[in-house]
Amino acid sequence: TLYSSLISSPGVTAGRRRSQVCGKPVDRGRHYLSTVSEVSDLAIALHAARLHLDTCTVATDDAGMDARSPACPPMLPAPAPRLPPPGRPAFTLIELMISVAIIAVLAVTAVPQFTKYLRGAKAAEANMSLDMIRKGAAAYYAIPHTDAATGKRKPCQFPSNATITPKGASCCVDALDTDNDERCDANPVHWDNPTWSAVRFGMSDAHYFQYSFDSAGTLAAARFIASSHADLDCDGLQSTFELGMNGDTEATEADCDAVSAAAAFFRDNETE
Repeated sequence: TLYSSLISSPGVTAGRRRSQVCGKPVDRGRHYLSTVSEVSDLAIALHAARLHLDTCTVATDDAGMDARSPACPPMLPAPAPRLPPPGRPAFTLIELMISVAIIAVLAVTAVPQFTKYLRGAKAAEANMSLDMIRKGAAAYYAIPHTDAATGKRKPCQFPSNATITPKGASCCVDALDTDNDERCDANPVHWDNPTWSAVRFGMSDAHYFQYSFDSAGTLAAARFIASSHADLDCDGLQSTFELGMNGDTEATEADCDAVSAAAAFFRDNETE
């Protein structure tokens, strides 16, 4: 509408026509102004039209409807309410039964294996402790010792016997397990024994196993067996680990270099 009103004003040539620019005919399909006054009038008209269009006014008629000027931005329709996504149907009875069956199979296979793994971890204590006793006993055998009563050198032999230490049925009894963690409490007094001192062994922390040491003979006939026992889950069934060694087959009164062979290891009910 503004465009039509402008081109119909005096001095403006509308439509596609030929005009003379710099003495040359030009046909560009445009509108040309002939005088400076016409240009000025057109500028004033454009400015007034822009001011009119740039002003947004809203008036309310008698019916209560809003009348908006052309400069007002269009009113957007109110957004449609968002409906919640359709709910997922509940589990069916068959799906629940399948889930329960899978959990049952996992429990039957995984729980016993996990329990066995825990007991195996506890049994590692016996392996480490018996190896410490073996090293201490072998060192004692190779080192010369003197009889305090006669002052003479003793023949090569292992330390004397030591009964089950600490004394008791197992580490599950209250006398040895005051904190009820199914382990024998750490007590240095239990290891204050000539045999354990000779092999440089003792438990400074809470432990699952009880230990004993049995030896006999001298020189090539010398031997020992170190034993460990534990009720790993306090069910009355004992796990037993034993390690034995013999003396040097070429030992003499003057020389006992080392034990004869590698230690023999025995296990019974390793993880109950």
